[in-house]
Amino acid sequence: RRFLQEQLPRGVVFGFIEDDNTASLAISRRAGYVPIASVVAENYAVLRPAAVAGVRRLEAQERERLQDCLETLYAGHDLTDFDQSVVPEQCWVLERGGVWVAALQAERRRFELVDLGYRGWLKRAVPWIPVVRQLVDPRDYRFLWYQHLWFREDQPGAIFDLMQGVLYAMGHRLANLQFDRRSPVYARWRRSGRLGPLAVFRNGFQVMADLRDLAPTGRPILCTTRGA
Repeated sequence: RRFLQEQLPRGVVFGFIEDDNTASLAISRRAGYVPIASVVAENYAVLRPAAVAGVRRLEAQERERLQDCLETLYAGHDLTDFDQSVVPEQCWVLERGGVWVAALQAERRRFELVDLGYRGWLKRAVPWIPVVRQLVDPRDYRFLWYQHLWFREDQPGAIFDLMQGVLYAMGHRLANLQFDRRSPVYARWRRSGRLGPLAVFRNGFQVMADLRDLAPTGRPILCTTRGA
């Protein structure tokens, strides 16, 4: 903590720790970090994604329009640094009748699941679970990272059409998303569609922060990779 304070004299330092990692959570608290959010990581999977009419990439000149849409939808959230984290070449929109109804940002990710701790049984079981083994290879775990989800208030289900359309367009079958559990946007999104066969494998995280001289706002945060 002292090193980070010296290297980053201004701003907030925070990290994600799994809900069930009690040892790391205790160490974090002893070091002066406080919980500012409870985050859930959701899996969206489609065995055979289909093309969706109206799905297209965002054009560079539309960046400000998307940022305005996100600012409106996520009003009341913290860490909404859309000017830094929106990457136009990774963004997609769904149009119907020439009108935007949904948008998102998608980034390709690849992991190798080396150690799942007490969940190691899951890695060993994957080859024996028919549906799961078609979607997940622990040695070559490829998926899309979805963030900056936006949808019209009167058409929340459109985001699921876009999520499937982007899977198809990018040649994937699995995406991961993270939300603050307190977010009303998350609540509306979760009620608007089905996540598919891997929905049961959601993870939870505590966001622990060194707030320096600041006080927690109590507002939900936006989970992004800050344009990384």
